[in-house]
Amino acid sequence: MPNISNRQRELEDIEFLIMQHSIDNDDDAEEEAMLLYIMALSTRFIERPRKDKSKTNLHFYFREVFPHLSDAAFRSCFRTTKEGFKSLMDILQGHDIFYNKSANPQAHPGWQLAVALMRIGTYGNGGSAVRVEGTLYLGQGTVTLYTNRVIKAILSKRDQWIAWPDAARRKEMRQVLAPEGFPGCVGFVDGTTLPLAQKPAADGETYHDRHE
Repeated sequence: MPNISNRQRELEDIEFLIMQHSIDNDDDAEEEAMLLYIMALSTRFIERPRKDKSKTNLHFYFREVFPHLSDAAFRSCFRTTKEGFKSLMDILQGHDIFYNKSANPQAHPGWQLAVALMRIGTYGNGGSAVRVEGTLYLGQGTVTLYTNRVIKAILSKRDQWIAWPDAARRKEMRQVLAPEGFPGCVGFVDGTTLPLAQKPAADGETYHDRHE
């Protein structure tokens, strides 16, 4: 039976906590466990001698920590699978917004996508630029900049995924929905509830979820 180091045992214990909190829908505890995991994994590599001091920042995280995240930790941190992340990155990475004409190149589009997903994928105070800054060694302004770039890149692709149905599809939808009490209806949309950390000061009651 192979020997397991104390560090590996610690990481496995934290992974178990992340999965347990995810099952229990305890988002705050899950987020704390995720941060603990990243800190523990980072320490494992920081203890090694290194010549490039720049690895203590964002470059270090994505070169040394990011590739070693387990599937469970990756999903908890970025709210998608590794395969889903790669698919989205393949769609967005060629967008002009991720490339400068100057001599200063931007961070890799995949890194910017990861930063945006970490911020968007956590609700309430956990989704603040300050929280992401502390996790990824990145300034608040840069977190916001990366997030905005990713959102603009996604919106630029909307016509590829969102389209009004053609005549044949509209006819089919009318035939299907008319017997259900929706004559002339050619489609419908569903929505996703996004929990807020606190009720907005202006018109707060309009944000209440009546489906609870």
